[in-house]
Amino acid sequence: MAPDMTTPDISVVIPCLNEEENVVQIVEAVAKQLAAADITSYEIVIIDNASVDRTVDLARSLCEADSRVRLIVNNRNYGQLRSPTHAIFQTRGRAVIGIGADFQDPPELIGEFIARWRAGSPIVLAVRLSEDSSMFLKGLRGLGYGFFTRFADYPVIPGAPGFGLYSRAVVDHLARWREP
Repeated sequence: MAPDMTTPDISVVIPCLNEEENVVQIVEAVAKQLAAADITSYEIVIIDNASVDRTVDLARSLCEADSRVRLIVNNRNYGQLRSPTHAIFQTRGRAVIGIGADFQDPPELIGEFIARWRAGSPIVLAVRLSEDSSMFLKGLRGLGYGFFTRFADYPVIPGAPGFGLYSRAVVDHLARWREP
């Protein structure tokens, strides 16, 4: 019997831009982690940001193979904030996980996110403790975090790239703001 898809337990959003090398593998990795966390009622929403390679064709094949995989194809590149935010607002799950298609976000953390959500956490964020990047990029990020920490209306968590889980209540609240 197929799982009820009117309200899946988990929605996973995967933003893509020219990810033909990764899109099939990331969807498979996410599905494997959801199964390991005993999640059968889920949807995976791929949002393509105007790829010029075979990403959309491959994603369509994934959708044809599994009704739990959905695809949103943008008519242009809406950027790395607006595009995934739009997809998150299109999800139906009781919780939403955002993960990059390029495997910089480890799918192996999905089970931990779900466990913490099941224990009552409405938001579970991954935080990078270290990063393999140039000193220039590390310094630039440090300046950015410092700027936002000083001038933002809300606290900023250094090293939190957005990879994490958000409960439906959090997503619905954010949707009312109408801001990415």
